[in-house]
Amino acid sequence: VTDSVSPVKLYEYFSAGKPVISSDIYECKNNPLVFTATSYAEFNQHIYEILKNKKVINSKIFQDYAKKNTWSFRVNSLENFVKKMNKIKKN
Repeated sequence: VTDSVSPVKLYEYFSAGKPVISSDIYECKNNPLVFTATSYAEFNQHIYEILKNKKVINSKIFQDYAKKNTWSFRVNSLENFVKKMNKIKKN
């Protein structure tokens, strides 16, 4: 079930500019902004590296990503795509 859903909490953390560490679920492991872990030790290592600033965390990157994944942004993108396809179809 977890591989079939989008983790909404991910976008909430990103909108707050927070890094995300997740278990190795499909929607997270394919996201370059998410630190994924396949074991307890790997999860703890990510925490350690983030807290010790070994991994540079740019909160603006997370926030920009979250803005591009709001429902408003997605609907607007889809509407623009449909308008573009209608123009192509008419020509």
